[in-house]
Amino acid sequence: MRPSNRVLTIGILLFAVSGCQRDELAPYAFPRPVEVECQSPPAAYLNTMFSWTPSHEFGVDPLMWSAVNLPPGLTIDEATGEISGIPTEEGSFEIEITVRDSAEPSAQVSIISCGSIDVLPGGVICGDPGLPDAITGEPYTHTLTMAPGVGVGPFTWEIMGTLPMGLTLDANTGVISGTPTEEGAFPISVTAIDSEGTRFPQDCGELSVFPRLEVDGDQLLEVYPDGCVGPGVTLDDLVSNGVLVGGTTEPIGCTYQGGLGNGNFPAGVTIDADNCSIQGTVAPSENFGMHAWITTFTQGAVKAFVPYCAPQAVQSANAYDVAQSFMGGDQTLKVGTTQQTGNSATYGAGGDPRVDVGQVCNAPACFYKFYFAYNTLSAMASVSANPNGKLGMGMAFDGFFHSFSFTDPGVSNSITDRHWVANFDFVYCISDTESDCDTKDKAIANGGGSNYTIGVVVRP
Repeated sequence: MRPSNRVLTIGILLFAVSGCQRDELAPYAFPRPVEVECQSPPAAYLNTMFSWTPSHEFGVDPLMWSAVNLPPGLTIDEATGEISGIPTEEGSFEIEITVRDSAEPSAQVSIISCGSIDVLPGGVICGDPGLPDAITGEPYTHTLTMAPGVGVGPFTWEIMGTLPMGLTLDANTGVISGTPTEEGAFPISVTAIDSEGTRFPQDCGELSVFPRLEVDGDQLLEVYPDGCVGPGVTLDDLVSNGVLVGGTTEPIGCTYQGGLGNGNFPAGVTIDADNCSIQGTVAPSENFGMHAWITTFTQGAVKAFVPYCAPQAVQSANAYDVAQSFMGGDQTLKVGTTQQTGNSATYGAGGDPRVDVGQVCNAPACFYKFYFAYNTLSAMASVSANPNGKLGMGMAFDGFFHSFSFTDPGVSNSITDRHWVANFDFVYCISDTESDCDTKDKAIANGGGSNYTIGVVVRP
């Protein structure tokens, strides 16, 4: 009978329902939305092919994919979820992916905030961040490299554009090297080709070639007629006044660096590291006179040498009067200046400059001696304090005078193309007893602290 069949059917249905667990039925009755793993996208490289497909599970195929905030140049495949293309802009791009499945009667939609796709400066790494600057006349070397994991080595290299004269690219190593001979900004694009023939083009921007940082000696004399820079002058002053010229965009440091031609940095003064000005006054413990030295301005591997000077104008209480003249003018607290020719430098001639050491001696017999020391000059140099003689008419003894000159035909090659200084230190002694002055130590002890320093700046 038909009624008994309906009961059986219901019974079967009841048995089927009562025999199943809810969690076993749920995946079929309630499909789970798509879950996408995209928290760690790989890095992309500028102008280099990129491909990445996020992994996923669940959802009812076919799926439909979309994304927002992809790096320019990249797109997402609606059917597969593959993100691919050639990035055209560097940066960090935090992406969001939306996946819509085909569940019936209602499609499930998942919106996932993913991590960032970082677009780095291309498979070819030009530099940090780009090609380093070059300097005319200075050796240059820079190696182009590939980003880790990009391409299959070994690589060969090609360049699009023109390197500055004097520089070449090694096709096997990616090394740009040589000595540039022209200034300017040179647009450079390179292509690395891996062993499978894949090409990795990269715009490296401009290779800038600057004139080297150096001192304009003529302008130095125009702005500072004494031939040296005094306290309080800043780096900005030197640049704006055209004394320091050329150079790159790198910062410039300033220090005193001891060594041949750099003179003696006197006690009591310091160099301001922020603006390169000389601060303070020369300590009384230093000799009376004008002290000269070289301040070294450093930019990268390039150094520029600027002559500086500062006076010590206070003599000891018992010191003799000391005055220097040159061509009739007072030179006591000034440096001397001269210009070298090749490896030869000369200063002073014909009794000029002259130093007068004034000290009246009324004894029946008066004696004077002086001692001097100097730096920088070579073993071939000759230094003279002649002529010299007493001051005063007849039997009067009002002190003595001496001239000053030097000639050095053996200036070291290491300083011939730059400014350098030589310092000459004198110790004076006058006594009615000759033995009081017959050694330098005695002269120091018996001369009342009478001393004098002469600085000479030599121009290249």
